[in-house]
Order: sequence, then structure tokens, then C-alpha cells
Amino acid sequence: MSQDTITIPVSEVVFREKLYPRVKPDPAVIDRYAADLSVLPPIEVNQNRELIDGYHRWTAHKSAKAETIQATVTETAGDMHLLELATIRNSSHGLQLDDQSKKHQAIRFYQAGAGWRADHGSAPGENEAARIARVKADIAHVLSVSERAVRGYLSDIDKELREQRRDQIAAMWLACYTQEEIGEAVGLSDDAKETRVSGKTEDLPKDRKLLATYTDAEWKPPLYDIWSWGKRGDQSEHFGNSHVGIVDNLLYLFTEPFGIVVDPFGGGASTITVCKKRMRRYWVSDRKVPEKLKHEIGYREHDLVAPDGTVTISGPSRWGDVQLVYLDPPYWRQAEGQYSSDPTDLANMPLEQFNAALSGIIKGYAGKLKAGAHIALLIQPTQWKADDRGWPVYHDLDMIAAAPKRLRMKYHIICDLSTQQSNAQQVDATKETGELLVRSRRLVVWEVV
Repeated sequence: MSQDTITIPVSEVVFREKLYPRVKPDPAVIDRYAADLSVLPPIEVNQNRELIDGYHRWTAHKSAKAETIQATVTETAGDMHLLELATIRNSSHGLQLDDQSKKHQAIRFYQAGAGWRADHGSAPGENEAARIARVKADIAHVLSVSERAVRGYLSDIDKELREQRRDQIAAMWLACYTQEEIGEAVGLSDDAKETRVSGKTEDLPKDRKLLATYTDAEWKPPLYDIWSWGKRGDQSEHFGNSHVGIVDNLLYLFTEPFGIVVDPFGGGASTITVCKKRMRRYWVSDRKVPEKLKHEIGYREHDLVAPDGTVTISGPSRWGDVQLVYLDPPYWRQAEGQYSSDPTDLANMPLEQFNAALSGIIKGYAGKLKAGAHIALLIQPTQWKADDRGWPVYHDLDMIAAAPKRLRMKYHIICDLSTQQSNAQQVDATKETGELLVRSRRLVVWEVV
């Protein structure tokens, strides 16, 4: 640290309100200082002439229309260092900070965490509780108050942070992160009691329990093997994203609260949305996560089909807890070029290669799951983009034929689509030829035996 006294123009002093600790200036003090500038000690600025200490003195000079002011120069290493020095100066001499201002500054430093001092990162072998205690001790020193006073200042924010940490732990656990990953994310050891989630419905709030057990007033269970919602309004805008009701029905039929659902074609994240609502754990991925969904906890990037055509299965560390694998892949040429130009994208493959890759994915998951788990495949026949235009390619039947012996087909469900799926040209064409238009997707459900 170097320090010199210089004379500088009053107009060149830079006051950065966000980096100054005092909450409210005192007009009476400013007036008193302005009456006799000659007796005032120098203000303190950094190398950029940003004010560290002496707001009332500087404001008094401006009030008296003085052109210059005496200042000492102290070099600072950054914004938080400037704020730290300003707080120390205003806590130890002159018109000292009131209790409100000290509380305000304590919260600012606390929220900055490791950012306001280089030594605030955890020391080797130091747990989170010890690190927080050390940070609070540093804050007490800067503010010239007791550590007890600091704990009082921060009691509300500590409570809020604990609640935020509990929410983060619960969200990461629901998204199938390991205890080690959770512990690292929240700054606790992976075996810490705080990182544990009970996984019991009786520990849920009443409203969450009702949703988890499908006993909420709005729930209407599926009764038949035809599912229809009319116009496709209840869904993500993501291309090809399925109606959330399909996922909801599947969770109701084939999962229990906190059971794991795997979805490697995450799309618009409808599976994540429903799993959060119904308290199911989820492992959701896609070959590329949409930019607007990268904030979603647990939305992972994973490409099922490698450049050489081999299938690489992704999923949680405990496959024995997986109750449902939900597959909503690109519907072959109906999605051609919509996701990428990559030839290993299912939508861009020749039909034979598409069938081989998709059946390989189904076989791969069948080999991972325990008996009693289910695999559900949602897919629409390709019609107008098929080689023989108007003659549907029934991908569901191809997958049923190729399914491994370990899978027993349980349901073949029709998921109705609105008539808006067909344009006027297609309607006119079918009127002339008498060929039927495809207006449904097929949901094949297998049970692992």
C-alpha cells in the first residue's frame, strides 16, 4: 500500500454510491464542514480518484464551491477491496456508521462470500461451518463490532440461506445428482446430514403430497387406451414436444413417488415439469439442451448415438430405482433438419439406420432395468414425408417387431392429435385418393420381465 497527499480538483473525485458504506448522509454535518474547509483533514481516494473516505468533507467542498481538495491516495485491488477500506474507515473514526449502516454492510460482505477477500475460500480440511465463522469474524473486524453483533445482523439472511440450501439440495436430489455432487454444490461434505432427503411422502407438505399421490382435486385418471386433449395447447413450444398429459398419465400408471424416470429425449423439458409436480426423481437429457432451458437443474447433455452409430445409454447411478424410461424421439423425416444437420441425428438418418438406432436404444435400456420397470415409446407414423407419399410408415410396429424378448408389450395406446396436423393440400389430396390421413401418435408400453 502506498499513500501520498495531493491536491486534486473537486470535480475529479468519483463517488460510487454502491461502493460506499454510509446509508444516509447528514446535511447538518455537511453545512458545518462547509463553514470552515481549512480545518478538515484530507479525504481518501484510490489511484482512480474513487472516494474511499470523506463523503461529508467532499460534499462540503462542493457545497462551498471549492475548486480543489486535499486527498491521500491509497491503492486498491478492486471494487470489494475499495468497499472494505471504506467500511473500515467509516467504522473507526469521524462520523461513524450507525447500526443500520453496519448491518447493511455486513449483509453486503456476507453475500459476496469468497469474492470480497482473497482468503475467504475454504482452507484445506475446513468445513462450511468453519468457513462461515471465519468470514463473520472478518466482517466483525472490518465493522469494528463484536462477532455477536454480526451474527445478529445476519440472522435473517442465515435463515434465508439455509432455506435456499435446503431447496437446492432437494432439487438436485430430485434430479438424480449423487450425494457427492450435491455436497460439492452446496459446500458440505457428501455425508453431511443436511444433504440427505427423506424420500417419504409423509414428510411432504399437504399440497405436495396430494400431487405426488394423484389425489389432488383436479386429477382425472386415464380409463381407456385412447388419450385425447383436443387442440395441443398444454405443452412447450419446443419443436416436437409432446403434451404434458401423456407424461402425467404415464407417471400415474407406472411410477411411485420418488421413483426415477429416465427421458433421453428431453426436448422442451415437459418430463422435468411433470416430475417436479408429482415428486418423481428424473434423469433427463438430450443431444443438445435448448438455450432457454439451460437453467433447468438436471437437464443434461448426452448424445445417445455416437458418430460411428453405436448407442451409448445414459442414466442415474442406481438403475434399480428406475421405474420408467420415456422415449419421445424425433419422428424420423417429420423432424428432418429441425434439430441439426448431423447425420447421426435420428431425424436425418435413412429409415433402415433410424430403425436400427431406435431399436438399439430400446434394447439398451431394457438391459439396464430391473423386472417390473416399464419403457414407453411415443412416436407418430410418417406419412407425407415418406418415400411413398401418403402411405404411412408405422414406426411403432417396427419397434414392436424388433423389441428384445425381455420386453413384454403391455399397452398400445392411441394419442389423438388435432385435425390441425393436416394442411388444406393434404385434405384435398385424401379426398381425391380416398387414403386416410394420420391423425394420431402411438404410445407403446413394454414391461421388463
